[in-house]
Amino acid sequence: MRRALRTKWGLVAGYWFIQAAMAFLLYPLLASQGGATDGAYYDRDYITIMSVIIGSVMACQAALLQPVRRPRPSSGSVPARLCHAAVSGVAVGAMCGLAAWLTYILLEALNIDQITHHLAGWMVFWLAFATGLVLATGWITALGRRHVPAIVNVSICAMAAGLLIGGVVWAVWGLALLVTKSNSGQFEWMAISGAGVILVSWAVATPLLLSFSRYKPPHTALGRISSRLLMGTLIEAAAVIPLDVMVRRKTDCYCGEGSLWSLTICWVVGSLVLGPAMWLYPLRKRRLRWYRGVCPACGYNMRGCPGADRCPECGAGWRGDKAVGS
Repeated sequence: MRRALRTKWGLVAGYWFIQAAMAFLLYPLLASQGGATDGAYYDRDYITIMSVIIGSVMACQAALLQPVRRPRPSSGSVPARLCHAAVSGVAVGAMCGLAAWLTYILLEALNIDQITHHLAGWMVFWLAFATGLVLATGWITALGRRHVPAIVNVSICAMAAGLLIGGVVWAVWGLALLVTKSNSGQFEWMAISGAGVILVSWAVATPLLLSFSRYKPPHTALGRISSRLLMGTLIEAAAVIPLDVMVRRKTDCYCGEGSLWSLTICWVVGSLVLGPAMWLYPLRKRRLRWYRGVCPACGYNMRGCPGADRCPECGAGWRGDKAVGS
């Protein structure tokens, strides 16, 4: 049983390691022209930014998968509740930091110096991150339950949807600039439009997705939303790649192009939803077993002896914390 448990977490850890390594190694190739990385792997700023992005993606993935964990009694020790709540707290902190950073972009692009003059973008991000982390962790821990509130998962999915819509706006801006061959004064408006659309789409998508998932099992709602987001990411990336090829051929400074921003969003959202989309489907049948009162190891019907600590058929743990599949 312990071996099975270690194997399961080993697979998850292996997936996260591969995901992080690929993101760290491949993004400089995406953002560069001609495939030159120019020593990005040793740059301190790049390492810091990628660590924040990869860590935020992993936290959001973990929060999305928490509702489909093995059902357990609502009571538990404070450290255990704090550990589970901290996972969602990091995800909420990352979302707060992103929202604050997008707002900062809007204010800075509009030249509102009174607000942004003494604050840097990273400072705004970390202040919002720390605030969201502390408040969300304390709130979820105080609930006395060991699961993530639905609003957290819905907000993560709505954030991904808002990012994809903002990526479309930036891609359209990139196409317009490519056609008109004019870049003067357009970068600020591109930043304003993209950041504003992301925030508005995020705010609108949250109640819509919450209404969609309210009367559905968590694995069903999250599985459908994740698969739709993954499909949208693939469609957007496929549409932007030809535009990106044309932009690369006609520009000397690629870092500020809308097509790069759009592909970056596709990369982030794709990484975010790919993990849950892959894990939620195999977890669906296991979750149905849990709620039907079936042993997760051999499928034996446990409704006749629900108080047993172990399955009488195969001896696997049933109610204990070290049960197979827990």
